Amino acid sequence: MKNSLFKRIAAVAFAAATILTCAPTSAMAAAPNSGSVTVTKYQGESNQQGYEELSPEFGGEQTVQGKELLSNVEFAYAEVGSRVQIDTTKGTEMLYTLSTGVDTILGSPSADYTKDNVNYYSQQTLQNALNTKKDEAIAYVKANKGNTAEKTAVTTGQAKFENLSLEKLYLFAETDATDAKDVTGTNHVDVTQVSVPFLVSLPFTGKDGNLLYDLHVYPKNATGIEKIDKNIIVDTSKKKETTANIGDKIKYEVTYSVPVKEHGLQSLEIVDVMSKGLTFDGTVVVKNGDIVVAKTEPKTQSENYELTVSSTPGKETTITINFTESYLQTLPVSSTQSFTVAYSATVNKDAVLGQNGNTNKVKVNYQNKEDKQHTTPEVTTKVFAYGIDLLKNGEGKDTVLTDVEFTLTKGVDAETAVPVKVISIKDSSQPENTFYVTGNGATENKVVSNGEGKINIRGLEPGTYFLTETKTKAGYVLLKDPVKIVITQTNAQTGEAKATVNGTAVEMTNDEINVNSLTAKIPVTVVNHKGFDLPATGGAGTTLFTIAGIVIVAVAGALLLMRRKTNK
Repeated sequence: MKNSLFKRIAAVAFAAATILTCAPTSAMAAAPNSGSVTVTKYQGESNQQGYEELSPEFGGEQTVQGKELLSNVEFAYAEVGSRVQIDTTKGTEMLYTLSTGVDTILGSPSADYTKDNVNYYSQQTLQNALNTKKDEAIAYVKANKGNTAEKTAVTTGQAKFENLSLEKLYLFAETDATDAKDVTGTNHVDVTQVSVPFLVSLPFTGKDGNLLYDLHVYPKNATGIEKIDKNIIVDTSKKKETTANIGDKIKYEVTYSVPVKEHGLQSLEIVDVMSKGLTFDGTVVVKNGDIVVAKTEPKTQSENYELTVSSTPGKETTITINFTESYLQTLPVSSTQSFTVAYSATVNKDAVLGQNGNTNKVKVNYQNKEDKQHTTPEVTTKVFAYGIDLLKNGEGKDTVLTDVEFTLTKGVDAETAVPVKVISIKDSSQPENTFYVTGNGATENKVVSNGEGKINIRGLEPGTYFLTETKTKAGYVLLKDPVKIVITQTNAQTGEAKATVNGTAVEMTNDEINVNSLTAKIPVTVVNHKGFDLPATGGAGTTLFTIAGIVIVAVAGALLLMRRKTNK
């Protein structure tokens, strides 16, 4: 009896516990009274000929592996209407009403049903209207977003909007992508076409037919490429650094790409700055892809761009290519446009010696309509040159030899070396008695020491050089062999170099004009010695013998005359 009673009590307790356990589950299953929208932003496909409209994908959370996520893109929403259930002539329907003025933003679409002066629209009608009024819809959200804006986060590329009322109609839009970055949050990404605005009303019916209160949206951006590069063209290769003699022509090529956004490019400008050691040769050829945009001389207006050159002797030269508005209007929107600019410059007498190099820097400034101005990173190329400082000494302390002549040649050996033509130009900015290696006006390869016994040679590329002494000061002996000077560049990027004189390593010095430009010059000291004091033809030694002979003859004559007189 007791066992039976105990079993009944246990059964009742178990049933009660079961009911209590199920109660919270039933409560948790109740429909929520608000919802959320999570936007995950990633890049769309690139196409230089344009982009298709990139509609967002809706549904539950998806994997975005392999997608290039975008951070720092702002989205916002505005409440634009409500979803209502209404009996129409077709039956019971779920339609939408619009807030005052929203219908005009969407181009005043025809209502699917009207009752009591209230217009009702189907989802398809509103979507079709939105597809043709993208810009107007974005402008409306920007003006009515209030504090609803959120930016996509670094790492996830997501922006989440919570506590959205059910059965309301919301218009979402991408409101600012000017500072879009990649998923790391560090690298700028140019958005050429913002994603299409979209309408949301919660709950949303997913692909499986279930209601979604937490909706995930995946709007894509069409993105363009901002890229710039500059190279020195040497034969068929491209280099960031090279070496040259003064007088050599350097060929430059700038390649760059700019994104043209959906409203078009407003301005495009190339700014190239050459250091004082480079002289612009005057002609520029610009290509867009394989098409020559124009070839023009400085300070002239072409159909597509204006070229201006600002230069002061001994200072930098700035070249600016400014594309005309009429040309920019011909560029296809939502595209990436690639350009090539080719021109040349000559290394001049103001060339910097050593590791500072002779720089040529370029950048591109551009601005799309309804966007801020962008400037590409600056790209720099360098041309390196070197020099020789020769001191001509004679015997004795502090003795220098003036007007000593040398010829300068270059080659593997002295016998086959070819002349290196030089020219002397008076320039207060350079050491006295400076000779420039140049093909402009140079006729010979002779260099001569000045009153201080110095010869300064400027603008040599690496190689093997020979200074052959051809004339020295009277009483001194000419050098038997040429002075062999070898300049070897040890680092093509930094311009570092080393040198030997007649096989012995010497320490290269700074350029005193361009401070801290290391390994600029090779110091060379050449000493001449006096010859033996030999009697010269017609000199004092012969005269003494002649005088002695005359005296002897005179004495002999006198003695002979005296003897004759005595004999008489």
